[in-house]
Amino acid sequence: MNKKIALLVVRKNYREIDWIIPLIYKIKHKFKIITFFQNKNILRNFSKENVSLYKKWKKIDSFHFFPTTKHIFLSKLLTLFSFGNFFLKKLAKDYIRKKFYSEKYLNNILSKNNFYNCELKLIFHEIAKNTAWINTFLNHKNVKIIKFPDGTPPRGNYKIDKIKKKKIEYIKNLFIITSTKHDLPHYSSHYNLKNIRIIGYPRYENKWIKSFKKNKISNSRRIFLIGCKQYKPQHRESVKSQIFSIMNSTLLIKNSLTIFKPHPAQSISELKMFLSKFKASSWEISNNHILNYKNSAELFIGFHRSSSVLDALAANLPTIKLWSFKAWDKEDINEQQYLKRYNINNSILTELGLTKLVLNENDLKKMIKSSKTLKKKLLKKQKKNFAKLNIDNEKANEVLREIIK
Repeated sequence: MNKKIALLVVRKNYREIDWIIPLIYKIKHKFKIITFFQNKNILRNFSKENVSLYKKWKKIDSFHFFPTTKHIFLSKLLTLFSFGNFFLKKLAKDYIRKKFYSEKYLNNILSKNNFYNCELKLIFHEIAKNTAWINTFLNHKNVKIIKFPDGTPPRGNYKIDKIKKKKIEYIKNLFIITSTKHDLPHYSSHYNLKNIRIIGYPRYENKWIKSFKKNKISNSRRIFLIGCKQYKPQHRESVKSQIFSIMNSTLLIKNSLTIFKPHPAQSISELKMFLSKFKASSWEISNNHILNYKNSAELFIGFHRSSSVLDALAANLPTIKLWSFKAWDKEDINEQQYLKRYNINNSILTELGLTKLVLNENDLKKMIKSSKTLKKKLLKKQKKNFAKLNIDNEKANEVLREIIK
């Protein structure tokens, strides 16, 4: 039995697994992979909403676990007790971390599940913020922490955005892995450059793409694949309006089928409610990966800032993106900052030539009704730019060797 353990922490949703699992597959014979889900709903949704990816995770999962009922109850109690008091809140967090996220607690979990004399060596954790697991093992001499993005779009454009040269502490056991040099201007604001490694996109390596079986869809249907986006309650009507625009446009095509791939953090029931206004045979909600639709769709339509555009290009689909559904929201600070950099409807994906912007429903209808020849020309141009984005894909193996040596 392999005595080395790699812990995958899934904090928000299965999107995190989607980014990192191709890399974990490369070490599956050297480590036992165990997974911590921050709550049981993440796993439940994962098993229902992205079946092909879920099956891939199941193949490498040696064991998975969640916060205990006691843990959840105590966390809620201490949060309530410390509400509004920064000092008490910090004490409560430290207590929970030492109680339920300590090395001792993890070893106890492992031994109870027959992982005797096993030693934690790696922690895979999405990059957004430090959690108790990170705070426990940061600077640990025997455990290496690999933090990774939870989305594929570049975080900037290295030709325009400047790499920061801040004095940030170098942490010996921390590795920030990212896909492209376009990410460096963003991550250099938060991490020492010596901690950052560019590894390309393991998700877009040919071997990984080919591992997804192509969905069986009738050749008589003209397929339009939609990549959805998470949204806030105040954006609901804007998103609903765009879904109606999509359906109004694709229904202009005889015998079309519009397939919606939901975002992992999106309400499926609400999406069904929006689509119920249209004939049921004209749409589907997919529970597979976009890579299962290789060469199957005539056009891929992404919502504003949807990372699924890159998956569509990997699946050999021409892509367009919709106008922003939230530019009007002055309270959305993140979006307002994005506007200053890319203007109202553009994004890093349009700037790098990875997708084509449509500004309204009329534009959308024109693209949908355009000839297949025009769509193929669009794909050819986009695939050239996609290839430029993937120039570092050979570096993943080299970086892994450095980490696990």
